[in-house]
Amino acid sequence: MSGLSYVCFLVDESGSMYSIRKSTIKSINECSQELTREGQCLFSLFTFNSNEMESDNGNTIRIRLDCISNMDSLDYTYCPGGRTALFDAQMKAIEHIEERITKLPDAEKPSKIIFATITDGLDNDSVLYSADDVKLKIQILSLTDRWEFMYLGANQDAFEVANNIGIPSHNSIQYIASDEGICSAIRTTSQMIYSSFHEEEGTTDRPTLQTLNSKSKST
Repeated sequence: MSGLSYVCFLVDESGSMYSIRKSTIKSINECSQELTREGQCLFSLFTFNSNEMESDNGNTIRIRLDCISNMDSLDYTYCPGGRTALFDAQMKAIEHIEERITKLPDAEKPSKIIFATITDGLDNDSVLYSADDVKLKIQILSLTDRWEFMYLGANQDAFEVANNIGIPSHNSIQYIASDEGICSAIRTTSQMIYSSFHEEEGTTDRPTLQTLNSKSKST
């Protein structure tokens, strides 16, 4: 294992995200810079919708940033439109990461993989996979202790949705689909991930996403 962490954000690029697109981009860029600045993390950004004929892998997800470090450019396209094929995107993104990591030499494999889904709506267009498929995949990977999953959702009961796909409620955030809401949710997620880089081995009292988000709202 390399000792590095690998962080992937899977971000909704459907039409309903258009009104908060600038804040979404700004927050993701700030998060990427924060997490990679000490050289402990590689960061990837995948986006998803289901209205375009062309994509990086032929269906649903687009790889905007792929395993970048603090020395790499943050230049990418984010133009919301179309529908929300959430389950298809989650499965395809996870499979892409698994394939990439499998090909790495053992010494370069990340010690921790953190996968965060950010969406402002429920799945309304998946054709290949269901919530049960995603849940089974996440449960299997979570057993390895190398994978950790997070869910940030608006316009829904994010805690229930997270639970339905195998993500514990303490690793989920219910945010308001506004500029302030998306910024706060991504900032809180960044804080939690960053704190995990500095925790001592065996630590069991790391603050959860819910705890950090509650503190953020009260300040």
